[in-house]
Amino acid sequence: MNYKYVEDVTLNEVKKVLTEKGKTKELNYEQKHSLEHAKLFASLTPATSDKLKAALIAIEISDEIATKITDILPDVTELNLILEKEKDVDEDKKQEILEILKKYKKEWLFSMMKEAIVLDRLKKDIKFKQTDVLHCIGSSNFSLLEIVTSEKYRIQEKISTESLVVRRINYNRLSNVGKKELDKAIETIVIKNSEKFVNFFNIARPIGLRRHQLDLLPMIGVKHRMAIIEHVKKKGKFTSFDDIRNIEMMPEPVKVVVNRVIDEIIGGPEIKYNLFTMPYLIKK
Repeated sequence: MNYKYVEDVTLNEVKKVLTEKGKTKELNYEQKHSLEHAKLFASLTPATSDKLKAALIAIEISDEIATKITDILPDVTELNLILEKEKDVDEDKKQEILEILKKYKKEWLFSMMKEAIVLDRLKKDIKFKQTDVLHCIGSSNFSLLEIVTSEKYRIQEKISTESLVVRRINYNRLSNVGKKELDKAIETIVIKNSEKFVNFFNIARPIGLRRHQLDLLPMIGVKHRMAIIEHVKKKGKFTSFDDIRNIEMMPEPVKVVVNRVIDEIIGGPEIKYNLFTMPYLIKK
């Protein structure tokens, strides 16, 4: 039997190939599932994805590993897991990978900070001067932002961040008022983008022999997970949060997603996987 080598491809490449194929021919079940997965989890633009993968290959990272890193954009813990069996990658090489990732993560983050919801208005000393700033949450990726502006925006108002001075902050730097407003703002974003978050329940996948992405959601137990998987398999995909609510004894799905987003924003050693947010890696 002859075997053909197939190059490892990134999620963006999967998305491109299957989208083009779908224009001329109906995709089968596995292809449709793969396309939906790629659309949900491909973080970078196609051009940036290609550049990142090329940068990793340039420092002698294998095509397979470079593809995984490009798709996942891992933090330190996730990178160690990816490289666990790669004996040729020493600590110096890992640091080199992390430096490359930091560059591309920053590029991605700031390209995504186009719209935000105001969490608090406050004054802050910047260069020995009292300055008006906003604490906000980005609508695209739940990044916490500090924005310099004298405009009198209302709390929970949606604003454009174009042409404003924006920097990312971590949860500990968020004001107390901002922390209290966080839940409501995240719920607004989740409901507005309900199709994306509902689809997560359709395409969630195992993350090892014993764990599943659904297991990472607050209030979701084994019975819930099995019922969700069974529903998708036998009855088809969920199309709304109301569909998910029909699962027996199912916790409020919007609240489940909101709580997971908050857990990821707060972070900590127990958060080893980020389902909906980008880990805070920019130097404090």
